[in-house]
Amino acid sequence: LHDALPISDIKAGLSALKSARDLGLEVLSVGIEGSNMIRLQLDDKTVLFSAQKSIQLQAYQLEQLVRQFALEGKDYETIDIRFEKPVVKFAK
Repeated sequence: LHDALPISDIKAGLSALKSARDLGLEVLSVGIEGSNMIRLQLDDKTVLFSAQKSIQLQAYQLEQLVRQFALEGKDYETIDIRFEKPVVKFAK
């Protein structure tokens, strides 16, 4: 049996999902991993949120990065916005 998830983690996961969809990102799955990580799996990309930080702040950071990469023509594999400074792994 799996451990029960705190309602706060579930709400954070749903908020992260809504934020990504509002940006036009197609989310295939949402994973709540541990007490700190929310994984949004896109087709060939991954976005990692923290359940411990403001989802609104992280959504803003995600929006800024996605827009910047679109303007610059850059493609990413992973955006990890759990930390003070986002960590990006670019596609090869």
